Amino acid sequence: MNVRCRLVQRVDGDNVLFCYDHAASCVLSEKTDIPSVSTMALVTRVSTGASHLIITRGLRHGSVEVQDLLRSTTTDRRREIWLETLTWIQFEQLGQDCKVTIGGITPALRQSSYFWMIECVQLALRWEMAVLGPRFRAT
Repeated sequence: MNVRCRLVQRVDGDNVLFCYDHAASCVLSEKTDIPSVSTMALVTRVSTGASHLIITRGLRHGSVEVQDLLRSTTTDRRREIWLETLTWIQFEQLGQDCKVTIGGITPALRQSSYFWMIECVQLALRWEMAVLGPRFRAT
């Protein structure tokens, strides 16, 4: 699985517009008939006292007109699946510790639910690795 994230627009200090492309590792760099999954998302940061919230809202396809300079529409045969999602991550300070809550709503058909389950687990593991480092070390 490969994810490409591109900044489309910085609305203000707490709001940005991103385009996410999810696909098998070889798909994003090649012209293929294998579908990719795309989301145009408004990402908002909110501070509430002792906690911080990051909200990601996928926008309807066509609600934002963007010229994609990385993809040529005449030569690219890739099928694209567009997702409208709502996810959030809350960081709450509890004394010396930090509690992280991840949630959201992603429309899923039976055939894509396994894909999203694995993607959520990978997201949590990548975040944990970035914050805490590896769980196991070779000695």
